Amino acid sequence: MRFYIDLPLVVGYSLMATAACLGMLQFAAARGGYAGLSLFSRERTRGLRIGAMITIAALLLYMSFAPEIRTPGPAGTEVAEMFAACAAFALAITLIGADVRLHKQATQARCGGEPIKLGPLSATAYYPSLIGEKSRSAGQPDRVPAIVMVPDPSAFVIAPPALLDAFMQADVATIVLDSKKLVKNDLRGCGPTLVGHVSMALADLGQQPGIDHARLGLLGLGLGGDAAIRVAASRHDIRATLAVSPVSVVTTEPKQHESRLCWLREMSLREARRWRRLWPTLRDTATTLSLLPSEPGAVSAEARVVYASGCFLTTRNTPGVVEDLPVSSTEHFTFLGDTHARELVVTWLRDALAQGVS
Repeated sequence: MRFYIDLPLVVGYSLMATAACLGMLQFAAARGGYAGLSLFSRERTRGLRIGAMITIAALLLYMSFAPEIRTPGPAGTEVAEMFAACAAFALAITLIGADVRLHKQATQARCGGEPIKLGPLSATAYYPSLIGEKSRSAGQPDRVPAIVMVPDPSAFVIAPPALLDAFMQADVATIVLDSKKLVKNDLRGCGPTLVGHVSMALADLGQQPGIDHARLGLLGLGLGGDAAIRVAASRHDIRATLAVSPVSVVTTEPKQHESRLCWLREMSLREARRWRRLWPTLRDTATTLSLLPSEPGAVSAEARVVYASGCFLTTRNTPGVVEDLPVSSTEHFTFLGDTHARELVVTWLRDALAQGVS
């Protein structure tokens, strides 16, 4: 029955079916909150509208240019085969496109930072308006507290540029270390190296102008959070330490959720597979970090672990190294994208650094 299908019908139907499937996938992604399937927006209402508009527009356009599609005929098998192929193609476009979008969001950096060198690590400094170019050039900068941020070397836990803006509005300088280049995708044995490099960076921070070196804090993300806790355990000059979603808070068997769609609520399919593949290495590295020697009483009393209390990855209690600061969220890797979570992090660190200051 192949002769019932001519080339114009195949091309037109394929375009319509692929577009319609894309629209329905976007509608389902917005309704279920699946970032790993979202091509355009994670915002629910906008995503629903985009998905519905794509689907309806594809159907109306095709029916207007090919009204014969509504004519009954014996080519049902061919049409079904074409629809299945178009659905598979639309799914591939969705998965690849969502991965590209999420990767761009994860790698975007805030403009306006000042590149500096701290020990063996390169870094970017973001100063609040209190110590702008004019005041620093005059040689009399105002001194402000500073946060040293240790990004996640595995690049899973994300801090959006809005977090840096929030620190600047709170008159806190932020020094973002380039810890990702340090490991170069090889996480095995990177724990002690990362701790050592962060410690050397802190030692060189004393040469930076405009920073109150009596009010230094550490903010670690993901595996960088595990490293931040160990660095604070070996130094007495860190006033506040905050570990965001460290590996140590993850349940011991995340692979039990391997077949669930919940991975796609904040990660792409490729990143979810990468996480599950790297999980044994991440767990071993975090264990190694927890066993590093520390000075008695060196960990600051102002130290917290902040994590998403409603995420399936963190359904157990966190280790008793420091106190918990749970956030009501179902996202483990990207909950700092939420305004309330960012406010909690910035407010806690700002207040902890301000204690004892007249």
